[in-house]
Amino acid sequence: MHFCLTTYNKDKIISVQNSKSIEQGVSKFGNRRGTFIMISKEGVSYSRHVSIYNGKEVVGGNSNMHVSQAKVVYLYVADETKKKGRKQ
Repeated sequence: MHFCLTTYNKDKIISVQNSKSIEQGVSKFGNRRGTFIMISKEGVSYSRHVSIYNGKEVVGGNSNMHVSQAKVVYLYVADETKKKGRKQ
């Protein structure tokens, strides 16, 4: 997973190293939406976690308690191009 995140589409990836709180990551992500990915530090009870970031918060809230145990947090920014011709 780390290889894919650091090799492809680098312009769509925002990373935060050794985040102490979810707020630290959110401030760097801004209002962008995408896939939220945490890679843990060694010796913690999980290895990685993936969720959705909706531009305001991590959906489900489970990431809030683990972000301080992550060595890196990524946001893979979603393509926000609006599709023309789509009925509302």
